[in-house]
Amino acid sequence: MTARSYLLAIATSTLLFLNPPRAMAGGNICGSDQVFPPASQATGSNSFQNPACLPGGHLAYTVWIYGYNGNQNPDAERADIYSLNPANLSEPPVFIGSRNPPINRRVNNVGHIAVGNKIAYACYSNNICVSDLKGGSLVVSDFPGGEGGFEEPVFDSSGTYVAFEWTKSESSDGESGKADICVVPANSLKGRKCANLDGLNAQPDWSPASGSPWVVFQRKDSKGWNLYKIPVQSGVPQKAQMKQITKNGNSTDASWTPDGKKIVYSCDGKICLLDPESGSSSRVATRGGQYFGAVSMCGDGYIYYETGVGDDKTPTAICRTKAP
Repeated sequence: MTARSYLLAIATSTLLFLNPPRAMAGGNICGSDQVFPPASQATGSNSFQNPACLPGGHLAYTVWIYGYNGNQNPDAERADIYSLNPANLSEPPVFIGSRNPPINRRVNNVGHIAVGNKIAYACYSNNICVSDLKGGSLVVSDFPGGEGGFEEPVFDSSGTYVAFEWTKSESSDGESGKADICVVPANSLKGRKCANLDGLNAQPDWSPASGSPWVVFQRKDSKGWNLYKIPVQSGVPQKAQMKQITKNGNSTDASWTPDGKKIVYSCDGKICLLDPESGSSSRVATRGGQYFGAVSMCGDGYIYYETGVGDDKTPTAICRTKAP
Protein backbone atom coordinates (compact mmCIF):
# COMPACT_ATOMS: atom_id res chain seq x y z
CA MET A 1 0.00 0.00 0.00
CA THR A 2 1.38 3.40 -0.95
CA ALA A 3 1.40 6.22 1.60
CA ARG A 4 -1.43 7.80 -0.35
CA SER A 5 -3.61 4.66 -0.45
CA TYR A 6 -3.02 4.15 3.29
CA LEU A 7 -4.11 7.69 4.11
CA LEU A 8 -7.07 7.43 1.76
CA ALA A 9 -8.22 4.29 3.53
CA ILE A 10 -8.35 6.27 6.77
CA ALA A 11 -10.11 9.28 5.28
CA THR A 12 -12.53 7.81 2.77
CA SER A 13 -15.18 6.57 5.19
CA THR A 14 -15.72 10.02 6.67
CA LEU A 15 -14.98 12.33 3.77
CA LEU A 16 -16.08 10.64 0.58
CA PHE A 17 -19.63 11.90 0.85
CA LEU A 18 -18.28 15.46 1.14
CA ASN A 19 -15.92 15.12 -1.83
CA PRO A 20 -17.29 13.02 -4.71
CA PRO A 21 -14.45 11.44 -6.74
CA ARG A 22 -13.11 13.44 -9.69
CA ALA A 23 -11.91 11.74 -12.82
CA MET A 24 -9.16 14.28 -13.47
CA ALA A 25 -6.91 16.67 -11.60
CA GLY A 26 -7.30 20.39 -12.06
CA GLY A 27 -10.25 22.54 -11.20
CA ASN A 28 -10.85 24.06 -7.82
CA ILE A 29 -9.66 21.46 -5.31
CA CYS A 30 -8.53 23.73 -2.48
CA GLY A 31 -9.70 27.24 -3.41
CA SER A 32 -7.29 30.09 -2.77
CA ASP A 33 -4.86 27.60 -1.18
CA GLN A 34 -4.22 25.97 -4.56
CA VAL A 35 -0.69 26.63 -5.87
CA PHE A 36 -0.52 24.52 -9.02
CA PRO A 37 -2.15 23.83 -11.37
CA PRO A 38 -4.30 26.99 -11.42
CA ALA A 39 -7.83 26.26 -10.22
CA SER A 40 -9.18 27.34 -13.62
CA GLN A 41 -6.88 25.04 -15.61
CA ALA A 42 -7.98 21.66 -16.94
CA THR A 43 -4.99 19.31 -16.62
CA GLY A 44 -6.31 16.03 -18.00
CA SER A 45 -4.47 13.08 -16.48
CA ASN A 46 -1.46 15.15 -15.32
CA SER A 47 -0.70 14.63 -11.63
CA PHE A 48 1.19 17.35 -9.72
CA GLN A 49 3.02 15.85 -6.75
CA ASN A 50 5.83 15.95 -4.21
CA PRO A 51 6.31 19.66 -3.44
CA ALA A 52 9.82 20.20 -2.12
CA CYS A 53 11.56 23.35 -0.89
CA LEU A 54 14.35 24.87 -2.98
CA PRO A 55 16.83 27.63 -2.10
CA GLY A 56 15.69 31.16 -2.86
CA GLY A 57 12.05 30.54 -2.00
CA HIS A 58 11.24 28.37 -5.01
CA LEU A 59 9.39 25.08 -4.97
CA ALA A 60 10.16 21.89 -6.90
CA TYR A 61 7.48 19.39 -7.85
CA THR A 62 6.96 16.34 -10.06
CA VAL A 63 4.52 15.98 -12.97
CA TRP A 64 3.34 12.49 -13.95
CA ILE A 65 1.31 12.42 -17.16
CA TYR A 66 -0.72 9.24 -16.61
CA GLY A 67 -2.20 9.93 -13.20
CA TYR A 68 -0.82 9.52 -9.69
CA ASN A 69 2.75 8.11 -9.77
CA GLY A 70 2.23 7.39 -13.46
CA ASN A 71 -0.54 4.92 -12.59
CA GLN A 72 1.99 2.09 -13.16
CA ASN A 73 1.81 2.85 -16.87
CA PRO A 74 4.96 1.53 -18.60
CA ASP A 75 4.94 4.59 -20.86
CA ALA A 76 5.06 6.89 -17.83
CA GLU A 77 8.38 5.76 -16.36
CA ARG A 78 9.82 9.26 -16.76
CA ALA A 79 8.33 12.07 -14.72
CA ASP A 80 9.55 15.62 -15.15
CA ILE A 81 10.67 17.96 -12.37
CA TYR A 82 9.63 21.61 -12.50
CA SER A 83 10.15 24.56 -10.20
CA LEU A 84 7.96 27.57 -9.58
CA ASN A 85 7.98 30.77 -7.55
CA PRO A 86 5.15 30.60 -4.99
CA ALA A 87 5.51 34.34 -4.33
CA ASN A 88 4.59 35.11 -7.94
CA LEU A 89 2.42 32.41 -9.46
CA SER A 90 2.09 34.44 -12.67
CA GLU A 91 5.66 33.38 -13.49
CA PRO A 92 5.58 30.23 -15.62
CA PRO A 93 7.09 27.06 -14.12
CA VAL A 94 10.51 26.05 -15.42
CA PHE A 95 12.14 22.69 -16.05
CA ILE A 96 14.90 21.37 -13.85
CA GLY A 97 17.09 19.42 -16.22
CA SER A 98 16.30 17.71 -19.49
CA ARG A 99 13.05 16.19 -20.76
CA ASN A 100 14.98 13.62 -22.74
CA PRO A 101 14.99 9.88 -21.84
CA PRO A 102 16.47 7.79 -20.36
CA ILE A 103 16.75 10.09 -17.34
CA ASN A 104 13.88 9.55 -14.93
CA ARG A 105 13.88 12.81 -13.00
CA ARG A 106 11.58 12.19 -10.06
CA VAL A 107 11.25 14.20 -6.87
CA ASN A 108 9.80 11.27 -4.98
CA ASN A 109 10.49 12.67 -1.55
CA VAL A 110 9.39 15.52 0.62
CA GLY A 111 11.33 18.12 2.56
CA HIS A 112 14.82 19.36 1.89
CA ILE A 113 16.14 18.02 -1.39
CA ALA A 114 18.46 20.90 -2.23
CA VAL A 115 21.41 22.68 -0.63
CA GLY A 116 23.09 25.65 -2.30
CA ASN A 117 22.74 25.04 -6.02
CA LYS A 118 22.55 21.22 -5.78
CA ILE A 119 19.46 19.03 -6.02
CA ALA A 120 19.07 15.30 -5.29
CA TYR A 121 16.47 13.08 -6.93
CA ALA A 122 15.68 9.51 -7.96
CA CYS A 123 16.87 8.80 -11.50
CA TYR A 124 17.82 6.23 -14.13
CA SER A 125 15.39 3.64 -12.75
CA ASN A 126 16.44 2.96 -9.18
CA ASN A 127 19.48 5.18 -8.78
CA ILE A 128 20.21 8.48 -7.05
CA CYS A 129 21.36 11.60 -8.92
CA VAL A 130 22.86 14.89 -7.76
CA SER A 131 23.08 17.83 -10.14
CA ASP A 132 22.93 21.59 -10.10
CA LEU A 133 19.51 23.21 -10.35
CA LYS A 134 19.83 23.43 -14.14
CA GLY A 135 20.56 19.71 -14.53
CA GLY A 136 24.30 20.09 -15.12
CA SER A 137 27.32 18.54 -13.34
CA LEU A 138 25.48 15.26 -12.98
CA VAL A 139 26.66 12.62 -10.48
CA VAL A 140 24.92 9.24 -10.65
CA SER A 141 25.13 6.45 -8.08
CA ASP A 142 26.52 3.12 -9.27
CA PHE A 143 24.27 0.79 -7.30
CA PRO A 144 24.20 -2.65 -8.96
CA GLY A 145 21.04 -3.66 -10.75
CA GLY A 146 18.75 -6.14 -9.05
CA GLU A 147 19.33 -4.76 -5.55
CA GLY A 148 15.96 -3.04 -5.35
CA GLY A 149 14.97 0.61 -5.47
CA PHE A 150 16.92 3.64 -4.27
CA GLU A 151 14.84 6.77 -3.75
CA GLU A 152 13.74 9.64 -1.47
CA PRO A 153 17.23 11.32 -1.35
CA VAL A 154 17.82 14.30 0.96
CA PHE A 155 20.92 16.34 1.84
CA ASP A 156 22.33 17.09 5.26
CA SER A 157 22.57 20.80 6.12
CA SER A 158 26.04 21.17 4.59
CA GLY A 159 25.39 19.23 1.39
CA THR A 160 28.14 16.75 2.33
CA TYR A 161 25.95 13.65 2.60
CA VAL A 162 22.74 12.30 1.09
CA ALA A 163 20.36 10.06 3.04
CA PHE A 164 17.98 7.85 1.08
CA GLU A 165 15.62 4.88 1.21
CA TRP A 166 16.81 1.48 -0.04
CA THR A 167 13.80 -0.69 -0.80
CA LYS A 168 15.08 -4.25 -1.08
CA SER A 169 11.67 -5.94 -1.31
CA GLU A 170 8.06 -4.87 -0.90
CA SER A 171 4.67 -6.53 -1.10
CA SER A 172 2.13 -5.33 -3.66
CA ASP A 173 0.18 -3.46 -0.96
CA GLY A 174 3.34 -1.83 0.46
CA GLU A 175 2.63 -3.12 3.95
CA SER A 176 5.43 -5.68 4.27
CA GLY A 177 8.94 -6.14 2.97
CA LYS A 178 12.41 -4.78 3.63
CA ALA A 179 13.52 -1.15 3.27
CA ASP A 180 16.48 0.46 5.01
CA ILE A 181 17.77 4.01 5.59
CA CYS A 182 21.22 4.62 4.07
CA VAL A 183 23.72 7.47 3.70
CA VAL A 184 26.29 8.17 0.97
CA PRO A 185 28.75 11.03 0.28
CA ALA A 186 27.10 13.59 -2.00
CA ASN A 187 30.19 14.21 -4.14
CA SER A 188 30.57 10.58 -5.25
CA LEU A 189 27.37 8.73 -4.31
CA LYS A 190 29.58 5.73 -3.54
CA GLY A 191 30.28 3.74 -0.39
CA ARG A 192 26.81 3.68 1.14
CA LYS A 193 26.42 3.07 4.86
CA CYS A 194 23.07 1.72 6.07
CA ALA A 195 21.30 1.52 9.42
CA ASN A 196 20.54 -2.20 8.92
CA LEU A 197 16.99 -1.83 10.20
CA ASP A 198 14.48 -4.65 9.93
CA GLY A 199 11.10 -4.27 8.23
CA LEU A 200 9.94 -1.24 6.24
CA ASN A 201 11.65 2.13 6.80
CA ALA A 202 10.94 4.93 4.35
CA GLN A 203 10.95 8.60 3.34
CA PRO A 204 13.92 10.05 5.24
CA ASP A 205 14.27 13.81 5.75
CA TRP A 206 17.45 15.30 7.21
CA SER A 207 17.10 18.24 9.59
CA PRO A 208 18.21 21.48 7.89
CA ALA A 209 19.51 22.89 11.20
CA SER A 210 23.23 23.59 10.84
CA GLY A 211 25.25 20.53 11.76
CA SER A 212 22.23 18.49 12.84
CA PRO A 213 22.77 14.71 12.73
CA TRP A 214 19.05 13.85 12.87
CA VAL A 215 17.13 12.14 10.10
CA VAL A 216 13.38 11.61 10.54
CA PHE A 217 11.69 8.73 8.71
CA GLN A 218 8.57 6.57 8.80
CA ARG A 219 8.74 2.98 10.05
CA LYS A 220 6.20 0.17 9.93
CA ASP A 221 5.95 -1.23 13.47
CA SER A 222 3.40 -3.33 15.34
CA LYS A 223 0.95 -0.39 15.56
CA GLY A 224 1.21 0.73 11.94
CA TRP A 225 3.30 3.56 10.45
CA ASN A 226 5.06 5.74 13.02
CA LEU A 227 7.80 8.36 12.90
CA TYR A 228 11.31 7.71 14.16
CA LYS A 229 14.53 9.67 14.07
CA ILE A 230 18.11 8.43 13.80
CA PRO A 231 21.39 10.35 14.10
CA VAL A 232 24.12 10.12 11.47
CA GLN A 233 27.76 10.48 12.53
CA SER A 234 30.48 10.84 9.85
CA GLY A 235 28.14 9.42 7.24
CA VAL A 236 27.09 6.38 9.30
CA PRO A 237 23.52 5.97 10.68
CA GLN A 238 23.63 5.19 14.43
CA LYS A 239 21.02 2.45 14.92
CA ALA A 240 21.59 2.22 18.67
CA GLN A 241 20.49 5.84 19.11
CA MET A 242 17.29 5.61 17.03
CA LYS A 243 14.25 7.11 18.78
CA GLN A 244 10.52 6.68 18.23
CA ILE A 245 8.65 10.01 18.14
CA THR A 246 5.02 9.09 17.32
CA LYS A 247 2.93 6.13 18.52
CA ASN A 248 -0.48 6.57 16.89
CA GLY A 249 0.17 4.17 14.01
CA ASN A 250 -0.87 6.58 11.24
CA SER A 251 2.07 8.98 10.83
CA THR A 252 3.73 9.32 7.41
CA ASP A 253 5.28 11.80 4.95
CA ALA A 254 7.37 13.68 7.53
CA SER A 255 9.71 16.62 6.96
CA TRP A 256 11.46 19.10 9.22
CA THR A 257 10.51 22.74 9.53
CA PRO A 258 13.15 25.15 8.14
CA ASP A 259 14.64 25.77 11.61
CA GLY A 260 14.89 22.05 12.33
CA LYS A 261 12.88 22.37 15.55
CA LYS A 262 9.59 20.75 14.52
CA ILE A 263 8.25 18.18 12.08
CA VAL A 264 5.27 18.42 9.73
CA TYR A 265 3.65 15.17 8.65
CA SER A 266 0.48 13.41 7.53
CA CYS A 267 -1.62 12.19 10.46
CA ASP A 268 -4.95 10.39 10.08
CA GLY A 269 -5.03 11.65 6.49
CA LYS A 270 -4.59 15.27 7.61
CA ILE A 271 -1.56 17.45 8.42
CA CYS A 272 0.01 17.77 11.88
CA LEU A 273 2.88 19.75 13.40
CA LEU A 274 5.02 17.91 15.95
CA ASP A 275 7.59 18.96 18.57
CA PRO A 276 9.85 15.87 18.60
CA GLU A 277 11.31 16.75 22.00
CA SER A 278 8.08 17.18 23.98
CA GLY A 279 5.96 14.90 21.80
CA SER A 280 3.18 17.50 21.54
CA SER A 281 1.32 17.53 18.23
CA SER A 282 -1.34 19.84 16.76
CA ARG A 283 -3.58 19.63 13.70
CA VAL A 284 -3.01 22.16 10.89
CA ALA A 285 -6.01 23.64 9.08
CA THR A 286 -6.20 22.66 5.41
CA ARG A 287 -8.55 22.78 2.45
CA GLY A 288 -8.65 20.26 -0.34
CA GLY A 289 -9.60 16.66 -0.99
CA GLN A 290 -9.66 13.67 1.30
CA TYR A 291 -5.90 13.10 1.13
CA PHE A 292 -3.06 15.35 2.32
CA GLY A 293 0.44 14.02 1.69
CA ALA A 294 4.03 14.82 0.67
CA VAL A 295 4.10 17.57 3.30
CA SER A 296 6.85 20.22 3.21
CA MET A 297 7.21 23.48 5.16
CA CYS A 298 9.33 26.07 3.38
CA GLY A 299 11.00 29.27 4.49
CA ASP A 300 8.08 31.45 3.36
CA GLY A 301 5.98 30.24 6.29
CA TYR A 302 3.70 27.99 4.24
CA ILE A 303 3.18 24.25 4.44
CA TYR A 304 2.90 22.73 0.95
CA TYR A 305 1.20 19.42 0.23
CA GLU A 306 -0.34 17.31 -2.51
CA THR A 307 -4.06 16.68 -2.31
CA GLY A 308 -6.83 15.14 -4.35
CA VAL A 309 -10.05 13.18 -4.26
CA GLY A 310 -10.94 9.76 -5.54
CA ASP A 311 -8.81 6.62 -5.39
CA ASP A 312 -5.01 6.38 -5.28
CA LYS A 313 -4.77 6.57 -9.08
CA THR A 314 -6.50 9.94 -9.34
CA PRO A 315 -4.20 12.92 -10.14
CA THR A 316 -3.40 15.41 -7.40
CA ALA A 317 -2.79 19.16 -7.17
CA ILE A 318 -0.33 21.11 -5.02
CA CYS A 319 -1.79 23.34 -2.32
CA ARG A 320 -0.53 25.26 0.69
CA THR A 321 -1.65 26.50 4.07
CA LYS A 322 -0.11 29.07 6.41
CA ALA A 323 1.92 27.43 9.16
CA PRO A 324 0.62 28.14 12.70
